[in-house]
Amino acid sequence: NILRTKFVLSQSTRRSMITFCNQYLDWGVSKGYIKDNPIHLVDKEITTKTNSKVLRNKVMDLQEFYEFADKSFQVSGTLKHIIPYILCRYGVAGEGCSWIINLTWEDIDKEKKVIYIREDGQLITKLPIDEEFIMWLDLWYEESKPTRITNKQILGIQYVNYVMQKNIGEDTKSQTQQMTSAGIQNKFNLACNAINTRRKSVREMVTSRQIDLLL
Repeated sequence: NILRTKFVLSQSTRRSMITFCNQYLDWGVSKGYIKDNPIHLVDKEITTKTNSKVLRNKVMDLQEFYEFADKSFQVSGTLKHIIPYILCRYGVAGEGCSWIINLTWEDIDKEKKVIYIREDGQLITKLPIDEEFIMWLDLWYEESKPTRITNKQILGIQYVNYVMQKNIGEDTKSQTQQMTSAGIQNKFNLACNAINTRRKSVREMVTSRQIDLLL
């Protein structure tokens, strides 16, 4: 029952957990610590089967997603935490969130309604967008004016606090650095924490977009 309710885990992870429990309990039987291994009575196919109802709960259609985005924006008063989610919801992810981090304003083609994804300067794919996406990016374009002056990337830079030791006390200052995967994940956390909701993973967002396009 525990494994069947752990819907946040993949099928392979759940199978590995069952295998581990099975081996551990077999060891306990061999040592005489327990009489038998109850794992042998578990139907492993049923236990690791994906619950379709749970799967639906992990997939967010665009209307539901934008309700989440709008609520988070209204509470936090800024788009900087939700924009990475919007990009991700439209399939902009990449290994280690690299597509999100490196995406520039020049990669957004409003007329053709596509996002150009490049790696090492080479175009590798195009992703479709819509008017709703463009509207949110326009809002972020206005909010991020100070960052755009020195950075072409949509997410710009991140500010990192550091402490400078002085003779009397400590003075906390800020320095800037390239946005990182950890920085993106932190924004995801802040966007969800703002409205006290479950954190939505990159995989969930990309899967939701893939389903959009399949349908």
